[in-house]
Amino acid sequence: MKTLRVLLVDDEKLARRGLTIRLREFENIEIIGECQNGRQAIKSINELNPGLVFLDIQMPGINGFDVVKQLQSDNMPLIVFVTAFDHYAVDAFDIHALDYILKPIDEERLAQSINRAREYLANIQQHSQKSKLINMITHFSGKSPSSVLKMIDNGDVVDSYPTKIAIKDGETTTLVATK
Repeated sequence: MKTLRVLLVDDEKLARRGLTIRLREFENIEIIGECQNGRQAIKSINELNPGLVFLDIQMPGINGFDVVKQLQSDNMPLIVFVTAFDHYAVDAFDIHALDYILKPIDEERLAQSINRAREYLANIQQHSQKSKLINMITHFSGKSPSSVLKMIDNGDVVDSYPTKIAIKDGETTTLVATK
């Protein structure tokens, strides 16, 4: 399991400390930084590139929603809003937050949120790997990506393999039997 790089953003030091203590109970979690306001959060997210940000909503100056709105979309980590107020939940999901946790943080609820983040990231990685494989197959086979996907969906498997392969060494090409 890949290490999940986490940034904590909350204007209350005690809240950051409590979340830090709870997160230490999870394997493969690395807290890469803490921020006490929105400006620090934007700067740290852009510099540290966390995979997951636990973000308080109500902070002086730039609030949690404004932080998300000011981030570059190509540098967007997963966001879990952490707040004492449940009336922000709809707004949080409207801006595509991964999750929403109420303070005081329940350990079981925190575990659900971390599992949700890991599943989401695993799905992205799996999709990326599948795309790379499809691109490689299309490159070597000369077939279009849609025809390769159709072959996979239909369970079409190549039953025949070449009897010889060409190995090029400098200016010389040697044919080698595969059987």
